[in-house]
Amino acid sequence: MSSFCKERSIEQSVIKPYRPQKNGKVERFNGIIKTIFYAVSAINPSRGIQWILDQSLSMYNRRPNSTGYSPIFLALGVPHEDSLSPYVRELTPAEETAFATDLVKLYSPITAIEPKDSCSLRCLA
Repeated sequence: MSSFCKERSIEQSVIKPYRPQKNGKVERFNGIIKTIFYAVSAINPSRGIQWILDQSLSMYNRRPNSTGYSPIFLALGVPHEDSLSPYVRELTPAEETAFATDLVKLYSPITAIEPKDSCSLRCLA
């Protein structure tokens, strides 16, 4: 962790545990970074932890853009107040339909091929 902080010019300080008066801002920052980290890792599960952490910090430090949406809204699709868990989100009706269609395609039984003559059935048995 210390090498990561040095590379990014982050000052690392140690405090006593269970002292929210001393580290309230840090805990809030950690919570936001965790939320963004989980969302980015869910979208890109094959990427390495270092890449995901770099993307999360980049997203956190990005200035608000012309769209007027916060970086966490762009990352998760929900306002920060509503983002209880990065893993759970209600599907839209279009997403539900697409998901159900994909499940039917994936798990539908293979349709039998109609044989051209009765010999094909005996030969397969």
